Amino acid sequence: MKRKFLTVSLVLALSAGASATLLDWEDEVAIGTPAAYSDTNVTPGVYDIGAISGPASYEFIVNANPDEQEVSMALMGARSFEGAAPFGLKFEQWNNTMTYGATAFGVADYDYGVANVLGEDVHLAFVAAEGATALYVNGAWAGSIDAEIIPSGITGIGLGISTVDGSETFDPFDGTVMGVAVYNSALSADEIAAHSNAFFIPEPATMLMLGLGGLALIRRRKA
Repeated sequence: MKRKFLTVSLVLALSAGASATLLDWEDEVAIGTPAAYSDTNVTPGVYDIGAISGPASYEFIVNANPDEQEVSMALMGARSFEGAAPFGLKFEQWNNTMTYGATAFGVADYDYGVANVLGEDVHLAFVAAEGATALYVNGAWAGSIDAEIIPSGITGIGLGISTVDGSETFDPFDGTVMGVAVYNSALSADEIAAHSNAFFIPEPATMLMLGLGGLALIRRRKA
């Protein structure tokens, strides 16, 4: 019985920790450069992220299925139709490459050559400016491509869309999209690192909350 209780407590603590650190990330996002669009616990589908003209930044917190079998996985993207920009940001560019990528539909596919993270929470940021789109993984610069990839307006999140109503989709992301933020400006490397740290390193208040929650479970068990 004691072992069962400890297991349940651990699961509850981990769940609370993920929710709490997501709140810390939201708080950090609200501090600096204003986001044109942000959301948490996103259901894959069609979203309007606003008119993004560039420079631009796109931030994601995701966890991909380690056993995924998709040919390609889009974090965000739309093929060309009225109200959309024909760009995509990819968790995996091509089948079995296991690398991040980006696409200017009808123009070119780009592969960062950076191994993607499967089965773990990962913070990703794409910054499009000055003819390039840089990729940051968990707050650190990881690579760049020679094209500005700037999704705008109606687009898919957690998949790509070919129609404005989302009746035709492609490249679904096999995993969980915990957080998304879009900026009509280029985030600095320091801001990106701060946002990543806010998610992975709980604030003291968060740690206190989790500690008190664990004590409450223990006391309830003893009673």
